[in-house]
Amino acid sequence: MNRGAVPAPGTPGYARALHKAAADFEGVLIAKMFEVMRASVPKDGLLDDGMEKGTYEDMLFTQLSRVSAETQSVGIADMLYRSFTGDAPAIEPNKG
Repeated sequence: MNRGAVPAPGTPGYARALHKAAADFEGVLIAKMFEVMRASVPKDGLLDDGMEKGTYEDMLFTQLSRVSAETQSVGIADMLYRSFTGDAPAIEPNKG
């Protein structure tokens, strides 16, 4: 099996690997959200905006997004997991 690949449905480790993949995907989305939020903050000139600062900020927000997805999920990972396992609730069509 390739590293990072999800095992076939019904095989040992499938549920755990699928949940990890869904959590990783949620982490990527949270990282993108942090990136967009950071870009919206005006630069005030009080701190040096060198390459080192940008690198450390990137590392910080990447780790924050991973931890956020693993510990305080916003629900995207659970929704993905349920949709792939068939446990997703039926969605009522919009009647309006």
